[in-house]
Amino acid sequence: MGSPEIAAPVKPAKRAYRWRTFDLVEPAGGWPEPPIHFLGDRADRADCIEWAGKPNLTGYGQTTLAGETVGAHVSAWVSVYGPIGKDEHGRTLLVCHTCDNPICYNVEHLWLGTASDNNADRDAKDRGVVERSLVCRKGHPYTGANTRHDKAGRRHCRACEEHARRQRSSAKLLEQLLAPKEVADEADQRPDDP
Repeated sequence: MGSPEIAAPVKPAKRAYRWRTFDLVEPAGGWPEPPIHFLGDRADRADCIEWAGKPNLTGYGQTTLAGETVGAHVSAWVSVYGPIGKDEHGRTLLVCHTCDNPICYNVEHLWLGTASDNNADRDAKDRGVVERSLVCRKGHPYTGANTRHDKAGRRHCRACEEHARRQRSSAKLLEQLLAPKEVADEADQRPDDP
């Protein structure tokens, strides 16, 4: 029998997660290949492994990784697939959910993508609240004639804006009518007698 093979020391990989860095040790066999995700694919929530701890303010499970607080799904991804880098354009990659369940940390439901990829996935699943909405909060339909887009691309209902303008105008007129009128002294109003 030959002598057992001794693995060479592995240099920890530096991994930047937004403003944080973690020291990760690559397994002897290397990191496994992450699964391929197709936009719009949705995992069954029955297979979710849900974080039992308290979620953060945005609804994601949170835990610590190398002494830093991170999302439970991020910690699960890093522990299985290794460091999260950047895409070919230098954009930060996010750990996204196929199940759309923020407290799920099942690595089979996770995939890496940019913020744009995540938004495209949301839209492919018809989860974009603003885009799905056909009417404004007051019930006016978003039609071409009744919709105005601001510089940031947000939609505004023209009927609601007109109603708000009329309310402001009415309030201003009412304020002017109810405001006490300034009465000048009677002596100032009488013409001078010669």
